[in-house]
Amino acid sequence: MLRNSQNQSDNSSLLDRLIEWGILLLIFFTPLAFSTVELWSEATMEGIVLLIFILWIIKMMSEKKIKYIWTSFDLFVISFIALIIFQMLPLPVSLVKLFSPHTVELVRHLISDTSANPRFLKISIVPWETQGELIKVLTYAMIYLLIINNFNSLHKMKKILVSISIIGGIEAVYGLIQYISGDEMLFRFTRLDHAKGRLIGTFPSADHFSAYLQMCIFCTLGYLMYIGDFGGFASGRKQKLSFIDKVRRFFLEDDKWEGKVALFISIISMCTAIVFTKSRAGMLSLIISIICFTFITRIKFSSKWSVAIVGIILVITVLIGAWIGMTPVFDRYFQINPNEEFEEGRPSIWVSTFNIFRDFPIFGSGLGTFVHMYPSYTTRNNQGWVNHAHNDWLEILSDTGIAGFGIVIAGFFYLTFKGFFKIFITKEKQLIWVFIGNYMAIFSIAIHCITDFNLKTTADSFLLVVIIAIFILLSRSSVFLMDRK
Repeated sequence: MLRNSQNQSDNSSLLDRLIEWGILLLIFFTPLAFSTVELWSEATMEGIVLLIFILWIIKMMSEKKIKYIWTSFDLFVISFIALIIFQMLPLPVSLVKLFSPHTVELVRHLISDTSANPRFLKISIVPWETQGELIKVLTYAMIYLLIINNFNSLHKMKKILVSISIIGGIEAVYGLIQYISGDEMLFRFTRLDHAKGRLIGTFPSADHFSAYLQMCIFCTLGYLMYIGDFGGFASGRKQKLSFIDKVRRFFLEDDKWEGKVALFISIISMCTAIVFTKSRAGMLSLIISIICFTFITRIKFSSKWSVAIVGIILVITVLIGAWIGMTPVFDRYFQINPNEEFEEGRPSIWVSTFNIFRDFPIFGSGLGTFVHMYPSYTTRNNQGWVNHAHNDWLEILSDTGIAGFGIVIAGFFYLTFKGFFKIFITKEKQLIWVFIGNYMAIFSIAIHCITDFNLKTTADSFLLVVIIAIFILLSRSSVFLMDRK
C-alpha cells in the first residue's frame, strides 16, 4: 500500500514538472518561432498545448480526484466559446432570418443553383474559417485552465514572471542589434523586405512586436518592485535617506541585487526597443499606460518614489535612444498626411468594418470571416489586400456582433473592476506590485488594439492569456497570504 502510494506521488510529481516545463517552454517558443504566425509554428504550439492538457488529465486520473479551480472569469471564456460553436450550428432558415436577414440574403446570392432552397443555414458566412478560429480559442482556453490549475502557488507564478522578463529582454536586445547593424534577416533565414528601417525582433510586424514588449515591460516592472521590497520604500520606511541612497539601497542592499539589476536592464532594453519599432500606436499606448501606472501607484502608496523610478527608466531610455539616433523615429512619427491616412489608411478600414457590423449586428458574420467580408464593403481606392480591421475591438464586433463584443468588453471591465478593488482595498505593500504590473500589461494591449490587430498574432495572444491567468490567480486572497508566510 505504501509503495503504491509512493509510486502515485512520484508519477504526480513528474507530471507536475512536465506541465510546468511545457508552459515555460511555450513562453519562449511563441515569440522566437517568428511570433507563431506561420502554419508550422502554430501547429506546433497547438500540439504542445494539447499534450500538456492531456498530461493534466492523466495527473488527475492518477490522483483519483478532480482538482479544478473555478473562477468567475471562466464564465466569459465559456460564453465566448459557446457563441463560436453557435455560429457554426445549422439552424432553420426562418430562425437565421429572424436575427440575421443579411446572412440569408448573402448565402442565397452565393448559391449558384437558383432553384436551391436550403432549409438550414449557419450564422457564419464561412464556417471553415470560424472552425479554425474555434481551434485557436480552445487552445487559449486550455492554456488559461492549465495555468489556473497548475501554477496556483507563488513559487510557480514567479517562474512565469521571470520567464516573461527574460524573453522580453532577449527579444529587445536581439531587435536592437538587428536594428543598429541594419540586418534585415530573422536568424538569417527569412528576409523582411516589408519592415525596412524598423525594429521588429522575431516578429513580422513592428507594431505587434511593440505590443508584445509592452506587456513584458509592465510584468517585469511589477516583479522588479516586488523583489526589491518596493512596498517598504513606498510605505514610508527609510524616508530620511537621500534620493541617491534610496536608489543604491533599492538595487544593492540585499543578495537579490543581481536579479534587480538584470530586471532593470531588461526594462530599459524593452523600452528602447519600442522606440525604434517606430510604432506610433505602440508609443502612445505605452505612454498612456505609464501615466496610469504612476497615477495608480501614487494614490496607493502616497509616495513620489515610484514616479522617480519610472522617471529614471524613461531618462535612460531617451539617452540611449539619442545615442542610437532618434531622427528616423521622429520622421515616422510626424510625417503624416491626414487626407491620405483617412481615405486610404486605417480610418477607412474602420468605417467599412462598422458597416459589416451594421448588416450583421447580433451575432456577426462569423469569427474569422472578416477577410472574406471586407472586399464587399471597402470604400478605398487602393484595393490592396486587407486581412484584418487594424482594430481588434471592431473586428470582434463585426465577426461576433453585439453578443461576442459584449462578452469581451464585459470580461475586460470585470478584470478592471477586480484589479482596482484588489489594489485599493488590500493592505498588501509588496506583492500588490506584481498585481498592478499584470493589470497594466492587460490595459496597455487593450489600448493598443484600438489601432492594430495584435490579437491575431499568436505570440501576443498567448502572452495575454498567460498574464490574465496570473492576474486572476493573484486576485485570490490566498496568494497574498502565501506571500506573508
